[in-house]
Amino acid sequence: MTIDRLDAMRTFVEIVDAGSFSAAARRMGVSVPAISRRLAGFEERLGTLLMHRTTRSQELTEYGRSYYEKAKRILSDVDDAELSLEGIRTSPSGVLRVAAPNVFGRKFVAPLMPEFLGLYPRLRVNLSLVGGPAGNGTETNGNSDVDASIHLCMPAPQKDMESRSLGSFRHVLCASPRYVERLGAPKCPEDLARHDCIFEATAGRATSWPFRRRGRDMALPVDGRLVCDDADAVLNAALAGSGVARVPSFQVRDHVRERRLEILLEDFEPPATQTRIAYSKQGAASPKIAAFVRFLADSIPQEQLDL
Repeated sequence: MTIDRLDAMRTFVEIVDAGSFSAAARRMGVSVPAISRRLAGFEERLGTLLMHRTTRSQELTEYGRSYYEKAKRILSDVDDAELSLEGIRTSPSGVLRVAAPNVFGRKFVAPLMPEFLGLYPRLRVNLSLVGGPAGNGTETNGNSDVDASIHLCMPAPQKDMESRSLGSFRHVLCASPRYVERLGAPKCPEDLARHDCIFEATAGRATSWPFRRRGRDMALPVDGRLVCDDADAVLNAALAGSGVARVPSFQVRDHVRERRLEILLEDFEPPATQTRIAYSKQGAASPKIAAFVRFLADSIPQEQLDL
């Protein structure tokens, strides 16, 4: 079937549905003579009249009634096929490369992947769980090897990047009840000088932790006998009673609720930290990236980020 025949078929169906040549012409944005010529040429090609026409009315012939029903079905199938093709063209497909901080990725991103992949069967996901100090995932900032990267902090501003919030969480100080019973709970940040602080860092030297006192931010140097480059190792050391750790609230949520860890210096905590997913401005128009960002933002419950 040529495009001309398909257009002529649409014209015929439009005349019948509109009820008159003039109404069909208005719907199709053409003149009444053009509509009349198109139908006449189509009837000549078919070798039969489809309509009896007078100056005031038109009526379907027997052949016209039969052809009208078949033409409606054909045009409906053509429209469905075009919509299906458009859906395939704009649906997420290909490989989506995602980077996420190790702990956050294991707890929130990886468990969601079966559902996400089930929604988009033409899509593959390469998920990279990134380690690093404080689990902040800043190693992924501006990484051209990924389509989207998740950060436990505000990504460094870049003119060609966008980001969307996935919620907020607290950085909390905690220790095991056994440790607190043995050495007591610090009453102010300065009391940490007599405590073993367990911190995540790539170099075995003292670091500082942020606090807020009476509305003002401050940073206090801390030190301890255990420095580790893995967030889970820091947590396990705190659970074992080795000292005070500063960790994301979502990492210790269950341990605090089950009283395996106690929160310390809660009144001196800095403001909550935004979790964000970053992607290029060009990527915002990509079906696979847009679908992933929307899915993740809708699927991570805020209550599980906090205590």
